[in-house]
Amino acid sequence: MKKYFLLPLFYLSSLCSFAQQKQIDSLQNVLKTTHIDTSKVIILNNIASRYRDMNKNKEAQNYFTQALLLAQKNNFLRGEMQAYSGIGGVYELFGKYDEALRNYKQGFAIAQKTENVHKMILFYVSIGNVYMESGHYDDGLASYKSGLAASLDVKDTAAAIKCYSNLGETYYEQGNFLNAEKNFLTELKLSESTKNQAGIASAYYTLAAVYYAQGNFPKALSSNISALEMEKQLHNETMVEYVYINIGVAYHAENKDAESLESYQAAIAIAQKLGDKRAEAECYKHIGVLYGGEKKYAESLTNFKLALDITQEIGNKAGVGDAYSEMANVLYSMNKLPEARDTYLKGMVFSKEVNDPITLKNIYFGLAEVYEKQKNYEQAYVNFKLFADLKDTLLNQSNSKQITQMNALYESDKKDKQIQLLNKDGELQTADLKRQKIIIRAVEVGLLLILAFAVLLYSRFRVIRNQKNIIELQKTLVEEKNKDITDSIQYAHRIQQALLVSKNYLDKHLSDYFVLYKPKDIVSGDFYWASHTETNFLIAAGDCTGHGVPGAFMSMLGINFLNEIVIEKKIVQPDKIMNELRQNIIHALNPEDTTETSQDGMDMVLCSFNFKENKLQFAASNTPLWIIRNSTDKMQVQLEEHKPDKFPIGKHDKDKIPFTAHEIQLQKGDIVYTFSDGYADQFGGASGKKFKYKQFQQLLLANCQKPMSEQKEVLNQTIETWRGNLEQVDDVLVIGIKI
Repeated sequence: MKKYFLLPLFYLSSLCSFAQQKQIDSLQNVLKTTHIDTSKVIILNNIASRYRDMNKNKEAQNYFTQALLLAQKNNFLRGEMQAYSGIGGVYELFGKYDEALRNYKQGFAIAQKTENVHKMILFYVSIGNVYMESGHYDDGLASYKSGLAASLDVKDTAAAIKCYSNLGETYYEQGNFLNAEKNFLTELKLSESTKNQAGIASAYYTLAAVYYAQGNFPKALSSNISALEMEKQLHNETMVEYVYINIGVAYHAENKDAESLESYQAAIAIAQKLGDKRAEAECYKHIGVLYGGEKKYAESLTNFKLALDITQEIGNKAGVGDAYSEMANVLYSMNKLPEARDTYLKGMVFSKEVNDPITLKNIYFGLAEVYEKQKNYEQAYVNFKLFADLKDTLLNQSNSKQITQMNALYESDKKDKQIQLLNKDGELQTADLKRQKIIIRAVEVGLLLILAFAVLLYSRFRVIRNQKNIIELQKTLVEEKNKDITDSIQYAHRIQQALLVSKNYLDKHLSDYFVLYKPKDIVSGDFYWASHTETNFLIAAGDCTGHGVPGAFMSMLGINFLNEIVIEKKIVQPDKIMNELRQNIIHALNPEDTTETSQDGMDMVLCSFNFKENKLQFAASNTPLWIIRNSTDKMQVQLEEHKPDKFPIGKHDKDKIPFTAHEIQLQKGDIVYTFSDGYADQFGGASGKKFKYKQFQQLLLANCQKPMSEQKEVLNQTIETWRGNLEQVDDVLVIGIKI
């Protein structure tokens, strides 16, 4: 998959600016004849805006600056605001975010001084955009929320729709897809209520991006099709073009390549009509990837060459580097090693020039593969080292961002608890002081003992009532905090479920099987993963260190690394996959500058089935693989146990020893079982003991003649009955596959 577009609005405006020069000439003629300074300011701002729409940003900056100086000279505040907004926009396009903020804030100050709420809202949005583009998402969110509050206060529905849209985009960039979806749905609802067709189309377009990011490709496709219908009604050909590209991406994700190709070709037709070279090049790249996946290498190279020619024509150096990289991948697949090497090197020049680390990473890896095949091991090592270093840099940047966010949440939660403790101490001290005053007063009064006693009772009543209120308030706060935590974990559960291999995928590749998956908590440290090659089907049963949230983090790390190893690096032998997975986990959990060593990791059985030849290759870490053979004849039933390597996938004193490769010739009717230790480790029964592996084996042998779906039900009912009222102690995962 190449890329899913969430197109920035400034780019759309630039595509519609090719007819601006004639208007600029007319405005400059009017400027020469007018003698009113305020009119000159308005004309200068208009000329600047048209230059900006044409991407002639230096000219735009020059005219905005002239307008600002003249407006300040004449105390023309409206002209000043427009000039500050324009200059800020130009600096934003230059990537000079500090200067952009300074100008936007000066414009905002004038809007605030003149109580021009509608202009204030526009500046809130512009300031939010700068924060978002510079990676200051929290500041961006705060600015958008201020704009939204002001919009709702003055009932400016169009501005509110824009704020909801920007909030959604910021949450999307943060990976907070739940809040992104909420804001885009509010944008959609508000746009529908006001019959704002442009807002409706925008909401469908951005919702599709959220659904795609969540892996919900059918919903992404449906939202894109709705966006396409709306944009066609609006005759917005530019957006129609980009929606077609996204529809092609969604179809490709669902392996509907014919429909995907049709969508890309529709986008190309519009791009050629509009002269949108950037979009046309992207389409050819997508088509090149599509044909490459189908091993139609000639067609793939043709399309990548078209993309290359266009990116060179428009001076898009990042695009040139990417196109060369993709072409080299195809040449490598065709075993044209010298050509692949030279093409990678050409791409490297352009990618280095624009500092494109993602493309450079792919080029280094491709060169390492080429040199290895050519037996030039020195250069293979050099390039693989460059690839690994760059990959670690990108991973550390991503991890640092996530860790910063988690630390911020932790510090916020810690401060809340400290404040609660301080408040509680203060309230107790206040109660003690009141009690002391009452006692002193009772002694002094002496003869008024009855009255003092009454005062004391009343005071105690108030203390008890206050304590009761405090307890109730704390109870409410705890309940709210628990709800927030539970909601967060439930959302993490949705993410984890989305990462696990789907039932549809397993049904497509396996004819008779079951998966029994019972997390101890809402999220799980056990996981199952699958992929396939032309000849083999791979499936893994993993058991990570811990369960619940810590285990879930490890499981998601494992799934992502497995996808990278098999899909991107094309390593398909189970033992080699597990060797690579171990190195990735060690590097991820033990970066070079860390002061502590993490021993976390996982146990796993990873199988590779060749169903045509009935062959099974597998590797195992700390967990055995079981095969029940000749299961159709009760007299011949036997269970074979294949021992694992006795070390984990992670940091260990044996982490330099490679995993063992096993190969087994299977027979028709064999049943292969993989599992975590959770089933055998459950406590229960009459004496509250572990279920244990021996009893687990006997249960499988007693039920192996039953259909696989019934075996799953027997396993589930047996462990639930065994556990009784005892708490589940670990995650449970059992996979059975019948040959």
